[in-house]
Amino acid sequence: MYVDNIVKDFYEVLVGQQVLLLVNYDIDGLCTCKMLQWLFQTEGTLYSLVPVETISDIEAAFKEHIKNMTYVVLVNCGGTIDLVERLEPEDNVIFFVIDSHRPSDLCNVYSAAQIRLIALPDEDEDIPAFNDVFQQQDTDDEEEEEEEEENLEDDSEARPDRFEQLEKAAAKRREKQKWEEKKNKLMFDYYQFSYYGKSSSVLVHELIWTLSKGNVDILWYAIVGLTSYVVCGDKTQELYMEEMGVLKRHSSELSSRFNTVDCEDNNSTVSSPHPPSVSISAEMDLKLAMFRHWTVESSLRHSLSSSIPLKLWTKKGEQRLQQVLVEMGIPLVQGRQTFNAMDVSLRNEFHSMILKVADAHGMEDIQFPSFALKLCYKGQYFASDFVYSLLGLLNEHDRNNEDCFFSCLDCLSSRDKELLERGFENHKKVLSIISKQIQMSFDMKRIAQSGNFLSYNIEENTMEAGIFKRPHLLIILARHMLRAYLKLGTKKRHSRLPLVVQCNYNADHCLVLGIPPVTEFTNKNFFGRAFEQAANVLGCPIEIDYPDSSIVRIESNDRTRFLDSLSSLLS
Repeated sequence: MYVDNIVKDFYEVLVGQQVLLLVNYDIDGLCTCKMLQWLFQTEGTLYSLVPVETISDIEAAFKEHIKNMTYVVLVNCGGTIDLVERLEPEDNVIFFVIDSHRPSDLCNVYSAAQIRLIALPDEDEDIPAFNDVFQQQDTDDEEEEEEEEENLEDDSEARPDRFEQLEKAAAKRREKQKWEEKKNKLMFDYYQFSYYGKSSSVLVHELIWTLSKGNVDILWYAIVGLTSYVVCGDKTQELYMEEMGVLKRHSSELSSRFNTVDCEDNNSTVSSPHPPSVSISAEMDLKLAMFRHWTVESSLRHSLSSSIPLKLWTKKGEQRLQQVLVEMGIPLVQGRQTFNAMDVSLRNEFHSMILKVADAHGMEDIQFPSFALKLCYKGQYFASDFVYSLLGLLNEHDRNNEDCFFSCLDCLSSRDKELLERGFENHKKVLSIISKQIQMSFDMKRIAQSGNFLSYNIEENTMEAGIFKRPHLLIILARHMLRAYLKLGTKKRHSRLPLVVQCNYNADHCLVLGIPPVTEFTNKNFFGRAFEQAANVLGCPIEIDYPDSSIVRIESNDRTRFLDSLSSLLS
């Protein structure tokens, strides 16, 4: 069930208790985890932290760590599955779910005994009424009615009330059938699309702010968590601006509070919890990947907002890139130096220079409102800088998931320059591989139309298969690839088609991801439901093991048949 009062029904319940904290491998989840850790530590709440990536991980972690615990907090996971059915907990176990994935499982929505959803439903979520989707009649009563109806049909005596009773039984059967049809339609409509709701980090920040415990660190975690949805393309502009406005107000209030304290006379014993040189300010940022920590040329070459309009995978693309640098007034030797090594005048004017040429080259959506963190003796970092670095740390190829997760937590809290730089370097390599993969797919004509969707396959035993088996990176690749392919403009009808990417990461299993057409002005994805129906029609096993249902795992031998079934379903 949904929690009405987050302070009373969540925070006060957990104070001083022992909690099992399960956190998903995504940046919003990481930031939410840091905020909950801080909150638990300030209130003496003991917790066991376990990072999880799949639903199977949740089940394994729950079985291993639930002993002697009553409360479980799930961050960006668990909301889309029936927790009670999957985990089979003891009756005294209570689950608190902070999950941005939508739609929420209806069993969780209407479970008043053990499930607490820490978020109000979205305005457009349109949750079906309880009586419309859950049968009120007990199974025992149904069996008794069926048995009674069979006895009436077998009764050879022509009693006056026999036909009346049969008619009543038939009417009940018809009524039940209508109820089932209505239920199936409501369930289909509700579960038809998967999408993202309110950021978990923003939600927890509002809780901490309500408790009057907000500070610069907590606000920054929320900002980074929210910005991750923009960088990864998971959230609509409208929803981002709404949540960004809330954080902007909190940032202004926090700055005013610290400034008031700093203006006290020198004899005052009151002091700010942070030096005045540590502050957060609202700034306009550019959708250019790590340009402050890369070369301008490389950032333009590998960013979605610039590489797609300039068609950098074509022969003329390189000429367009050089033309942009010329029009901006940046010499090639400067554009190929790291940003910090460029002339000071070019660095200071870079933002305004690129805005002057952006519209002429199709880069209309190249800037967005964000925040910057100004650190004493460490310079300034934008929220997007942290997101790119965390993406690099979270997906280090030669490290296991758990090590990557805790490296990200260290980076968030310490803001260690070496860790940040390591994350930048890792993500630069990923973006370079994505660019090469797109170029290769076009040169070898590897993107094919399969019915009403486009299809691309990453072969087994390739370096790319090992890298893109991580869902975060496969999503980034798919979005870059679809937009680049449509920019070619070879066939207009392709602009309305979605893309299905398959990654054969080993001999037995294949990861399948679907993304909606780029013409859609929403973040809703219909592939989760479509994958499930295609597998049911085909009768092949399918693992819906990720919080995002648009990512599934199938057996490699079933890949071709599964795509054929999906093509027939979407035709």
